[in-house]
Amino acid sequence: MRKVHEHIIQIPPFVTRDQLWNGLEKAARHPDRFVEHMEGCELLSERLIEGARHLGREVSVGRGALGHGGGFRLRDKVILREGESVTTVVEAGESWPASTFLMKIEEPEAGSFFVRFIYEADEPEEALNPMIEQLRRQAYEAKDRALIEQVLKNIPQGELS
Repeated sequence: MRKVHEHIIQIPPFVTRDQLWNGLEKAARHPDRFVEHMEGCELLSERLIEGARHLGREVSVGRGALGHGGGFRLRDKVILREGESVTTVVEAGESWPASTFLMKIEEPEAGSFFVRFIYEADEPEEALNPMIEQLRRQAYEAKDRALIEQVLKNIPQGELS
C-alpha cells in the first residue's frame, strides 16, 4: 500500500473528545448519513478483538461515485479504537484497488482537537495521471469536510461545552 493523500481538519474548541468520537463512530456505523453517494449500510458482523471493535459492513454506493454510471455494493471492515481512530479496510473490486482509510483524533494541546485523514491504496504510483490524482485528493478533502460538518451538526446543542 502507498499513501495516496493525508490532511488534517481542526475541530472547534467547544467540542469534547467524547463528542467527536461519538460522531466518528456514528459515521462508521451509518456512512449513508454522512457521506454523499453512500445510499445504505448493512452491519454484517461486530466483534471485539484485542480491545478494538471490528465491524463487517456491506455498503451501497450510488450513481456517480467512482465514475460509475450505476450504483454498486462493496464489503469492508471497520476497526474502531475507542476515542482514538477509525480505520476502514476495503478489498479490491473490479474497478478499484484495495485501500485503507484512517481517521485519527489528535490532541496536540489539552482540549485542542484535530482529525487526521490518511488514504492508502494498493496501486502503483507511476501509472497514475497527476491531474486525476489532484482531483481525487480534492474530492477526499471535500468529503471529509462534509463529514466533520455533519458530525458537528449532530452534536446536541445542550451538550456543547
